[in-house]
Amino acid sequence: PFAGVYATHMIANDHSKLDVRLARLKEAIKLVFASTYHKGAKAYVAATPSSIQDERMAVVIQEIVGREVNGRYYPHIAGAARSRNHYPVSPLIAEDGIAAVCIGLGRQVASGEKCLRFSPGQPRRIHQFHSTEAMLETSQTSFWAIPMGRSETPLSADETKNLVNLGLREAEEDGRLALVGSTYVVADDRVVDSVRASGGPRVVTFAPILKHSRIPLAEILDHVLKRSESYLNSPIEIEFALVIDEDSGKKIFAILQVRPMLEESVDIDIDMSEVDRTRAIIMCSKALGNGVIDDIQDVVYIHPDRLDRLRTADLTDGVEAIDATLRSQGRSYLLIGPGRWGSSDPSLGIPVSWEQISGAKAIVEVPMSDIHLEPSQGTHFYQNIVTFNIGYLTITGDDMLDFDWLDSIAPETEIGPLRHIALESPLKVVLDSRDSEAIVLR
Repeated sequence: PFAGVYATHMIANDHSKLDVRLARLKEAIKLVFASTYHKGAKAYVAATPSSIQDERMAVVIQEIVGREVNGRYYPHIAGAARSRNHYPVSPLIAEDGIAAVCIGLGRQVASGEKCLRFSPGQPRRIHQFHSTEAMLETSQTSFWAIPMGRSETPLSADETKNLVNLGLREAEEDGRLALVGSTYVVADDRVVDSVRASGGPRVVTFAPILKHSRIPLAEILDHVLKRSESYLNSPIEIEFALVIDEDSGKKIFAILQVRPMLEESVDIDIDMSEVDRTRAIIMCSKALGNGVIDDIQDVVYIHPDRLDRLRTADLTDGVEAIDATLRSQGRSYLLIGPGRWGSSDPSLGIPVSWEQISGAKAIVEVPMSDIHLEPSQGTHFYQNIVTFNIGYLTITGDDMLDFDWLDSIAPETEIGPLRHIALESPLKVVLDSRDSEAIVLR
């Protein structure tokens, strides 16, 4: 449970003298031990049954997988992958797994910066890139590397100050971008799967690998995840890196870590037949996310029967104001509304940006009263809901949502069809990623 809590220091350690390299290594080890007393680590431990005094720590020393080019050292590709995907937008399934990849050091992925997410089981279905605009907004624009030849510079306790953060121009200069890059052709408003094209900026799409199979990365990950899960008899996650020998062209896939997934990430299994329906306010058969959310005492919702579909944009300011108030008070909430949240077409849903609803812990799409829409399943906000572990529920067919119960509670705020209610006791949201089911209990 403490993976990623304490410091990781990546150092070149390339001094010509052995005693200097040894001293540098000792310095890095001390910084890792000292990180147990960092504010963030102490806060994390305080939220668990453990105590810092009881901690027994070992420091792992690992060779960094990469190749040097132009005075910087980094792998061609790095990332992390899980054998279970808790956000499997149809037709993906949980068992297809999920991978997050980047160019450069894997810190890009571990620290939640821009990267590419795809399913090793179905690598060509990249919901993160549902539009050209989304591709430009969510794709990687910089990368991390280790600077070489700086052995005289003291190590910093700030991990990032021992590294360099560079742009895609440097990756292209290093000859590394062609493997994962594309070009946005401004005149045509389209992305071409090559960095040889002219007419616009480079975009990290991994298309040469995932679409054109220059390297069978998805197949390798799918194999490693399934075999590792079988051996450990548990859902697992791995960290990995890939390098290419520039002289021989030999490709090396390195497995850096394999570990069981955190307990809260392991499958939840809902038996709908055993649900106490007298307590259920939502029963959903098309949901994204996994686990239990039990700290929601506020609901912000819009009843589809009271919505004027031609005036949905009028509600965005009200939604934003309620969100800002609740966030300032540390109150997460359940957000419910008709159509597609974040739709660029106001007639198909509420055209909010992510910043206007970022305090929501779970989001629900309900059918509009007068037109049929294919469910978006959060594709407008897919990157955000995955990054922040947001539950995303889409009400369809025989699913149930008890608007009568919601309407029976006096509102804290009411702006036309938009209502905010505060509950006396928290709701319980249970998300089952394997069967894509969810329930909300009062």
